[in-house]
Amino acid sequence: MALVGLTGCEEKSETTGQVVASIDGEDITQRDIRSELLAENVQAAPQTQAQRSEVLERIISRKLLAIEAKKARLDKSPDYLAAVQRMREVILASMLVNERMQQFPTPSSAEVQQFINDNPQKFSGRKIYDLDQISTSVASLDKNELQKLNSNEEVVRYLTTKKHPFQRRRSKLDAVSLPKEMVNQIDKLPDGMPFIIANGQQLLINSKVNVINAPIGPKEQQNAAMEILKKQNVEKALEEQVNYRRKAVKIEYKPGYAPVESGASADKK
Repeated sequence: MALVGLTGCEEKSETTGQVVASIDGEDITQRDIRSELLAENVQAAPQTQAQRSEVLERIISRKLLAIEAKKARLDKSPDYLAAVQRMREVILASMLVNERMQQFPTPSSAEVQQFINDNPQKFSGRKIYDLDQISTSVASLDKNELQKLNSNEEVVRYLTTKKHPFQRRRSKLDAVSLPKEMVNQIDKLPDGMPFIIANGQQLLINSKVNVINAPIGPKEQQNAAMEILKKQNVEKALEEQVNYRRKAVKIEYKPGYAPVESGASADKK
């Protein structure tokens, strides 16, 4: 049985390495709590004892499950080692983006205003689409046959007849995340007419149920535009760095694994 020890989480104990609990001698610190909250996109410093306790209990529960997994030697499996390697790379890449975001110059007021003017779908004309969404894999699907279908009910019948796995649910799509051209395409479609957002091997087949106007206020527009511009500039700089590194190293692909054309797009069916 694992021994879980708790220490008081007083308001004044906010030092980075403050130990707040231990499991068989393994410490859990304030940094662990802050990391947990940041991973959930929550403010890093909880304001109440109840909030701290709730986060701490989640960490303890996860660590206890991890202990059981290690007893079963799952940490020695190839799948675990591959997942750990991937997670390390994801974390490092994310930290690099965040670091560059802090270092990158702030866009000028003129650049921000021009971006707002050029992208009304992200600001004053922002919309949220309420969708009937079908998700499925692209494998073995005939796009020419899909293009003949005029509703998601027809899509469901088609996929069911083909015994092609799919999931159907209600979903929301914020126009803030879309290019202006895609928003224009979606707006021209009549309600109920399916459209596809393809991403790699996954197809999201959507039809509009409702469109919610959700404009962003003038003050919020400036802040949002500045963050979007900074992120775009950082992503462009990092993409250039990746392209430079690709030319500086030797990358060899085994047969069948060379890059293929892929991307996200919105198509009328």
